[in-house]
Amino acid sequence: MNFKIYYVYHSCFILEFDSCYMMFDYYKHFDYKYEQDFDFNSLIKTVLESNKSFYIFVSHSHSDHFNKKIFEFDSSNTFYILSDDIKLDKVSALSSSNISFIGSGNTLKLGNLTINAFSSTDLGVSFMIEVENIVIFHAGDLNWWAWSDDTKGEAEYMENLYKNTIEQIKKVNEPIDISFFPVDKRLEENYAMGGNYFIKHLEPKVFIPMHFDNEFEITKTFSDNYQNIYPKTKIIKITSLNKKII
Repeated sequence: MNFKIYYVYHSCFILEFDSCYMMFDYYKHFDYKYEQDFDFNSLIKTVLESNKSFYIFVSHSHSDHFNKKIFEFDSSNTFYILSDDIKLDKVSALSSSNISFIGSGNTLKLGNLTINAFSSTDLGVSFMIEVENIVIFHAGDLNWWAWSDDTKGEAEYMENLYKNTIEQIKKVNEPIDISFFPVDKRLEENYAMGGNYFIKHLEPKVFIPMHFDNEFEITKTFSDNYQNIYPKTKIIKITSLNKKII
């Protein structure tokens, strides 16, 4: 597998392939003086000046996944793939003619990408993308959101919704090479339920935590607790912003 993955912040990653770039769920970025693997603005400049297609994905309209600044990252090679829960005002809509909306259960072919959208346990969709014989899964806000103050009914509803979504993904029968999935410390003792179930049932080759804000330690905790249980899945630890993962 020949590609690079750059972690930006929260649930945002930039992926570089031979034929294209992808960016998922841009929220914001940080520029630091201390040592970092890359500078976001320099990387974006490189992407936009490249001859490669640039695919920008947005899983849903929550402000920590969707920032209209993405429409500034526009070039003749930029394409936007947005969840159909996102409503654009006229100014944003006019900033690019290369916008596709996708809903759960739909498939979109764009360039050399095949994009399948699955449901979420929150707003919007989760994405499965096949490119250059590599299968990428970005969960968006798909997770087993088990909050400590949930009622029994709320807990059962969430469990069923999550497990049913995982079953829909399994039916596609596409082995997942790279997965991006929430490991959220706010869930306290339940932080790993979604990720644990995801790895157990879908067996991705690589599992990359996201949606943890600046709580980098939670990625180490998850990896330390589950890497030995799932030796066939490489569980990534993220230690800082602006990090080159692969």
